[in-house]
Amino acid sequence: MFKIAVNNLVQSIGGDVYLPSPSTAASKNLAPLSLVERKNSVLPLKQSHYYTTDFILQDIVTGKHVEVEAQKAEKFCTFNRESRVKVEGMLQGHIKGIFDAGVRLVDSVAIKTELGELIIEEVDIQSLLNDLNDRELKMCHELVREISAGKRKALCVVTGVVKTTSSASISAKLGTEAAGHLEISQTSSFLSKGRIVSGRLKGSHETDSTRELNLPAGTVLAYQLSELAVNKQGKVQIMVAHGSKGGFHLAF
Repeated sequence: MFKIAVNNLVQSIGGDVYLPSPSTAASKNLAPLSLVERKNSVLPLKQSHYYTTDFILQDIVTGKHVEVEAQKAEKFCTFNRESRVKVEGMLQGHIKGIFDAGVRLVDSVAIKTELGELIIEEVDIQSLLNDLNDRELKMCHELVREISAGKRKALCVVTGVVKTTSSASISAKLGTEAAGHLEISQTSSFLSKGRIVSGRLKGSHETDSTRELNLPAGTVLAYQLSELAVNKQGKVQIMVAHGSKGGFHLAF
């Protein structure tokens, strides 16, 4: 449910600017100046994958505390939406996971998203550029060593987040023809007239057709990031142009 809701949100506010939070658990590691790993797909036309980490920019750069100005949190938008999606393809497995049972391949799922008023928190990019001028990356840091060893990987820094201002909810309800259905099959044996007789018992259990997820205030739903470019000496630059790619062992 969370994945469907945040994808709908990002499509509405700008999929070319924001990325959806991958899960409620991962959203706890998303904040301005937190670090995200980008991994390119082996297939040229596939999108990159992004993974949150437990680290922030301060952890991997030399020098004193990173002093970056943060823009004042601003009201961004209000997002409440009801939609109906077909249960097919990759979504089929996602819906099965939500309802903990098999779902017949018919009909659809109604998703009701009540996120309410959202705010955006961003860092000042020029302030970040100025702060990184005299810093280098700690090439011996565990995270840096692991990511720099991969040819298709890069480090990114979160520069903005969109989050809830109050408690929010996301609910999913199966369509009338797509009630969750779990078949139970069991083999049993019993004694009849001195002989052991085997039989097969069959039954079914109808699952609850509604699921609801409640989100606390401050849950990050979407985020912006910039990639980091690092040369062989560990000098680091932040890529500010849209679509600019970072990486390791670059020449500059």
